[in-house]
Amino acid sequence: MFKRICFTITGGLALLVTMTQPVLAEEIPEFSMEQIVVESSIASPDNLLNVSDINTKVVKPGKATNVADLLKDVAGIDVSQRTTAGDTQDTVRLRGFESQRFTVLLNGRPINSTGILGGSYMDWGTIPLENVEKIQITKGAKSARYGNTIGGVINIITRKGGGKESTTLQTNFGSYGFRSNRLDHSGGDDNFNYMLSAGTKKSDGYLRNNYLDSKDYSLRLGHTFENKGQLVVGASRVETERGFIVKNDGEIVGMGQKIPIDPNYPISDGDIMMPGPGGSSAKAWSDGAYWKKTNTYYDIAYTQPFKDGNWKISYYKNDEKREEWEPNGTEKFHRLLRPDQSYSWAGEVEKKLNEQHKITYGYQEKTLQYGWQEYYFGTPDKNPAPSQKLKTTGAYIEDNWSVNPTLSLNIGLRYDKYELTRDIDTGGVFAKKPKLDGDKISPKFNLSYKVNDNTSTYLSVNKFYRVPTSREFWWNYYNTGTVVGGIAQGEPNKVLKPEDGYSYELGIKVKNGDKANYKASVFYNDINNYIIYDNSAIAKSMMNPPYNLDKAEIWGIELETEQKLKRNLVLFANYTYQKGKKSGTYSPASPWESQTDRIYYMPEQKANIGLRYKMDKGTEVALSGRYVGSQEVLDGNFVGPVSLNKANLKGYFVTNLSVTHPISKNEEVSFFVDNLFGKKYEEVKDYSMPGTTYGMGYKVQF
Repeated sequence: MFKRICFTITGGLALLVTMTQPVLAEEIPEFSMEQIVVESSIASPDNLLNVSDINTKVVKPGKATNVADLLKDVAGIDVSQRTTAGDTQDTVRLRGFESQRFTVLLNGRPINSTGILGGSYMDWGTIPLENVEKIQITKGAKSARYGNTIGGVINIITRKGGGKESTTLQTNFGSYGFRSNRLDHSGGDDNFNYMLSAGTKKSDGYLRNNYLDSKDYSLRLGHTFENKGQLVVGASRVETERGFIVKNDGEIVGMGQKIPIDPNYPISDGDIMMPGPGGSSAKAWSDGAYWKKTNTYYDIAYTQPFKDGNWKISYYKNDEKREEWEPNGTEKFHRLLRPDQSYSWAGEVEKKLNEQHKITYGYQEKTLQYGWQEYYFGTPDKNPAPSQKLKTTGAYIEDNWSVNPTLSLNIGLRYDKYELTRDIDTGGVFAKKPKLDGDKISPKFNLSYKVNDNTSTYLSVNKFYRVPTSREFWWNYYNTGTVVGGIAQGEPNKVLKPEDGYSYELGIKVKNGDKANYKASVFYNDINNYIIYDNSAIAKSMMNPPYNLDKAEIWGIELETEQKLKRNLVLFANYTYQKGKKSGTYSPASPWESQTDRIYYMPEQKANIGLRYKMDKGTEVALSGRYVGSQEVLDGNFVGPVSLNKANLKGYFVTNLSVTHPISKNEEVSFFVDNLFGKKYEEVKDYSMPGTTYGMGYKVQF
């Protein structure tokens, strides 16, 4: 299969992603990784329209409301959203892999969550977009530094203080009552720097009951000691309240529930309470139902340089609390949760053997842990659920060697080990549990060859290893396929095995002076013990446990170009083709998986095209179009017996426009129109996206 794909690449196109080298979080790697530079300051960089390096994309936040919005235009990344202001169910897929199969970092520290008890693997809304300085993307399991990943790594780097004191005020408003306000202040000197920020964000929402009200605060401090050691301490907190989307199609939900249609909102599916009161079948939330949560992140890191390198030690902790209310339902519902109490520490040494040769090695321990939950139905009824810890340990070594001016090697070896333990044993289905642990060694090999000054090629062959998530372990224990009185019975299913396999990537990059760049890459992932698990409430209501399928394959092609048409006008375009296939023995509890050998929620084709124009006085105009092809998805309903069936989500093309205009040296205004021609489309089945939306913003810096 891999050979067939390679032959489909046409000459003259180039690879964007070259090898990734382990580095400190704030540094740019020597081996280029794809970067999105988020220009959030008043003064735009002089090279805004420079296409000398296609690995870097400079963008304005514009219409974007969270980081997921910025990733929509990147080749190889698919984003599915239910609402314009984003919510915890925004799904980002990197080369067809969901967030449990790739790693998300914030300033170099992992922020993937447990994904259980109402939480999500990755809530993109917990990262204020205005704080982001750049986003680094590594596609594939290339680096030994990052374990437990197949799809790759997305590293989000926030702005840090230093230099002259600066304060920025920003306000934005737009369709469906969207408004946001922000204050950022930074400063420092040669030895000390700081960055603090605070913001609010609100939206009425265009789906029924789906309002948003959030606040965020962050503080980042840095100090350089006399011995050149650097200490960085950070803390951030996001407080979010959001209305559950109320099902607005008039169809019957579990328990015979039927909610009348509200004509003020579009027809759509909605959030489902799982499980229903008293362990009954799933039910839809009613008007007035909402959830509120706080996400607090703490991190500290110390870096000490020495003669030929440096060493670094870091620690982080997550603290997520969530509450859910349904004050107007037939049975009042209140649930308190601690979905994420994870923590981790890591140590790393980077040593230069000479100017062309560097060794990096390190050790990591990460514990994904969720806490307790309490249910209240009418009168308080405490029912604490058992919590569990998933501990992953990793050790790695990487050798980065520029053999000569044309040949560079990146060779690595990683060891991963995992262990699952339970803090509380409540008996019942959890009383007997098998031992859950395992380990694996994964070699990495990356080669880059410079054909000439304008052309370079790249080859990557890497073994990967992914441990099941806390959510997958949980439902594997809880769901046994046998239900009595709404409660799962019997012995736990067969123990989940970790996914492992090999990924391959081949590419070429061609440069035409400072006028144009072209790139092409082809990738193939061969996955053993592929875990089948549908996160939807419908699947859970059917007591469907996660299980291993023998094999899955995901392959594709990415083509990209940027061309300077005139001094101040740039054309950019990219195209992604991807396809997935799964095979093996399907579980009787998930008959929908056997309806196709394709992998659900993976559009075969995606393309982006646009123009960036910068006027002499600094005004910037961007016009872009995004095409997402059709894809197979699961379509569920609660009419009669609960069922899930294969469905087709139609392809769509939307056009967006944004303008940024500097009023003065310290002030600017911005304007955007999203879905310029009012295209009707869905990114998630049965959740229609809005028509034309708009927004305006004002920013001042002093």
